Amino acid sequence: MRIIIVNYFTWWYLFVVKKAFTTLVFNPFVFSLYKTKTLPMLKNFSVPLFRSTEWGGKYFSFFIRSCWIILGTAISFLKVIPGLFFWLAITFVPVLIWLQVINFLIININGATKR
Repeated sequence: MRIIIVNYFTWWYLFVVKKAFTTLVFNPFVFSLYKTKTLPMLKNFSVPLFRSTEWGGKYFSFFIRSCWIILGTAISFLKVIPGLFFWLAITFVPVLIWLQVINFLIININGATKR
């Protein structure tokens, strides 16, 4: 019985939680970064906008791209928050089930001895 319980926890935390994190948190975050064009802006951060070689164009592109990266990352984080909460719930489900079983057994043992 103990081997089955250990295998269940191993399976749950190595496969189910890992796949849930990838599906619910990581993939939507990266998709949102690409959708808001944050990663291309980060990749071309030092390249001036419109290939302008003047100092004004370089500073303007630095300002625009900095704002774009900050806002795009913030939007991506906001989109991931519901998936992160659901992933945390999936992570702690087996622990909560076992805590409820232990709590039930303790209440029944104490209730049976007090009568």
